[in-house]
Amino acid sequence: MKRLIFITLMAVSATACDVSRPEWKNGPDAGSSAPVAPELWLEDSCGQQACTLDVVQRDTRIDIAVDLCGSAALQLDWQQDSQSWSALRNQEPCTTLTDEGGVFGAWTCGACDIYLHPVVEPEQLDLQSLSLRDAPNYVPLGQSSQPLEGYDPLTGLLADMVVLGDGRIVVAQHADDGDGLMFCDDPGPSTLSWVDPETLQVTHTATAPPCLIRIAADDNDGLYGAYGGEAPKLARFDAQGTLVEQLPLQLPTTPVPVFVTSLVVTPSRVHLVLTSQLPPRTTVVGTLDRATGANLGWISIPTVIFRDALVDRGGLLSADRNEAFLYRLQPEQQIAEPFTTLFDVLRRSDDGGALMLTAAGRLIVSTTGHYGAIHVLVGESDGYRLGPVTPFFEVPGVPWATSEWSQAPNHVMVGITEVGPNPRAFLARYDPVRGRFSPGATPLGLGIVAKLLPGRGDTLWALLSWQGQLVRIR
Repeated sequence: MKRLIFITLMAVSATACDVSRPEWKNGPDAGSSAPVAPELWLEDSCGQQACTLDVVQRDTRIDIAVDLCGSAALQLDWQQDSQSWSALRNQEPCTTLTDEGGVFGAWTCGACDIYLHPVVEPEQLDLQSLSLRDAPNYVPLGQSSQPLEGYDPLTGLLADMVVLGDGRIVVAQHADDGDGLMFCDDPGPSTLSWVDPETLQVTHTATAPPCLIRIAADDNDGLYGAYGGEAPKLARFDAQGTLVEQLPLQLPTTPVPVFVTSLVVTPSRVHLVLTSQLPPRTTVVGTLDRATGANLGWISIPTVIFRDALVDRGGLLSADRNEAFLYRLQPEQQIAEPFTTLFDVLRRSDDGGALMLTAAGRLIVSTTGHYGAIHVLVGESDGYRLGPVTPFFEVPGVPWATSEWSQAPNHVMVGITEVGPNPRAFLARYDPVRGRFSPGATPLGLGIVAKLLPGRGDTLWALLSWQGQLVRIR
């Protein structure tokens, strides 16, 4: 019987080492009568350094070349009696890791820790879905063979969601066919839908201006909304979804049109991040006063692309997909400061993505592209230092949305999009201290998990924008 070994590798380097895209290889050979080892997952964790794996499984033998720039090699053989993998060849610098429960075996080879997991059943969660868009599933052009990258996370049939103070969910959707934020030019009205968290029924809808692409809650169950696509506008809506105020945007002149990718509301400020789809790449960041609507400052930053932002330490943080990885932004003081660079390869292959800040002060940044992974940055007095960098190992998949959840203490929940045709969406638990995913990710549906938000009590909400669904998780 043919078995499949899932192999995920992290090929990220600040050296001159060549890196290659991961491959998943099958075994045993057709017609073989040799004993077959159980299905397994291979997890690698390479810290902050280069790690390239080439892995082949045939029958009960696994050959692992670790770091193709060096000479380390690990050859493993399945032991039927002990139901474990043992090292037949264990070339320096590979050594066995001890005290690693729940795995077939664990080894460290230079900068890389390697874990062989038994395949386990998905974590059983109570999932209830609500379809909000009667349309075929949307998949970006080329997504059938490429990982999640570029502007893919900003596309789909649903645009955004927020959780109100009373626990209700508001979902925004524009009339476009799925191309999303950057290509939205449909003149049809957008829709705001209020969803009851217990019955999972739409209790109220309201019409909004065309191309409503980002929303954020205010203090009175009203909303701020960015709309208009590449002719961006900002408005405030009351608790019933009625547009009550348009806020002027004094955008600086840009060489190409820009659209809103992030809308962040604090008690006194409204922050907007806008970026371009066409070259020359340009990002604009601005701040408005909530009380007066006054424009307090705008910055235009050439060559960078920001797709998400959050407030931390008196300014905005955003991850860039082209230049230095993490920026601190203070439009009122005209500050746009690159202050953390992770890996040179990010400039070539990965895209800076979604951000979240944990209660313990760790900054979680997802990167998409061929080497998509979760990056953890640990807060310190003068900024952040780089912590674990972790790819997903159960299937070839790329992370995007992240959130803490009351039912997963000391963990971050991560939305994963599978690579391949009809890509599945998963929800995985991630330990940001150890830099490890927990085996047994839960299938959620199809496509991108565009957003994860904690609800009231033990509820977590997921927005599957390509599938046009809202998922309640308990």
